[in-house]
Amino acid sequence: MSRSRILVVDDEPDMVDNCARILERAGFVPLTTTDPRRGLTMLETERPDLVLTDLKMPEVDGMALLHRARELDPALPVIVITAFATIESAIAAIREGAFDYLPKPFSVDQLRVAVDRALQHRGLQRENRSLKEQLAQIYGLENIVGRSTAMTRVFELVRKAARSEANILILGESGTGKELIARAIHVNSPRAAKPFMPVDCASMPEQLLESELFGHEKGAFTGAVRSKPGLLEVAQGARCSSTRSRSCPWRSRASCCAHSRNGKSVEWEAQASSTSMSGSCPPPIAIFARQPPAASSVRSSIIVST
Repeated sequence: MSRSRILVVDDEPDMVDNCARILERAGFVPLTTTDPRRGLTMLETERPDLVLTDLKMPEVDGMALLHRARELDPALPVIVITAFATIESAIAAIREGAFDYLPKPFSVDQLRVAVDRALQHRGLQRENRSLKEQLAQIYGLENIVGRSTAMTRVFELVRKAARSEANILILGESGTGKELIARAIHVNSPRAAKPFMPVDCASMPEQLLESELFGHEKGAFTGAVRSKPGLLEVAQGARCSSTRSRSCPWRSRASCCAHSRNGKSVEWEAQASSTSMSGSCPPPIAIFARQPPAASSVRSSIIVST
């Protein structure tokens, strides 16, 4: 496993040497300079995993290094160190994107803990980005099997639906790939970086379903020992997918419809034989996996039957 590379920039040679010695003993590769202008160059040429920079330096200060690091790699953690520590300067550094802020003098343990936390955070960001890329590949339209004219029309509609802010109704018999289409819409939408929250309506009793969707306050019912946000609240700015909504109780359907009419992004998935959801809460876009229901039961602006 390759060792993490840490760029240390400080106009005090003793501080640079001490930090380099501590980092090397901890198993890292220190990249050091006492010239902040060279530090700017090393950000581009060395591509470090972490930047440790002094705040107050001649000509080019730590904030300029921080800004350049954020331009080159928004996920690159930067730890700011300074002998002129104030609450205002710490707040300013964190607002500009610094991961941490260390006042001089600091102990060996303080430095190692800050460095370990920053590198762990970077590792989690990389892992998260990799998993999202894998999901995008798995649920991309190119991985959905189908070469017929009808499926081509479905793919075109999915691309249109993914760009919209509309609520989406996906109808089809069990096993036709409704959730696969829902995930494909999410992955190809501007919300792709945000969570996808699937809900299986048939697997929950009515009281639990409403609690899962809308949350509850502490003491709302027996056993509610703490407040809990609902999935629709957690998915704000993201996308919530309701599976087998045919099994959803009428009171829950009414609440969900009111929520969707308020501009929330919800995807409904129901059996093709069920028209109750479409009749009570018509979405602006409908996607059918098999034969669509009667035209009067779904009032939508875009309809494709496959």
